[in-house]
Amino acid sequence: MAVVAEDNIYLYDEKREIIKTYKTCTNSLGLIAFVANKSNKSSILVFPSEQKGHVTIVNVSDGFSETMIQAHAANIRAISLNKSGSLLATASETGTLVRLWNTADGKKVNEFRSKKQFS
Repeated sequence: MAVVAEDNIYLYDEKREIIKTYKTCTNSLGLIAFVANKSNKSSILVFPSEQKGHVTIVNVSDGFSETMIQAHAANIRAISLNKSGSLLATASETGTLVRLWNTADGKKVNEFRSKKQFS
């Protein structure tokens, strides 16, 4: 289980004991994405990093290995994982770009431009 506070994320085990704490930027929107994929036995957690525009990808099933990527120049506004946890979509407060990332290596897969901005 993951609990999102304003500037921390807490991971709990099945006994409801904290097993890991992550520091984040001010996350008043409570942004987090988590996928537990039973077919390939992987669990991926994503959240805004402490640095503006960055996200942290945590492979929970691989000893909590972390990859931090600079997703955008502005603050992160939206994050989402696909069903398998292999792809991550990010958007910033600017709202003009949605970027798609490979969660295994943190490399950008694609970028989509929009004329609309978040309101």
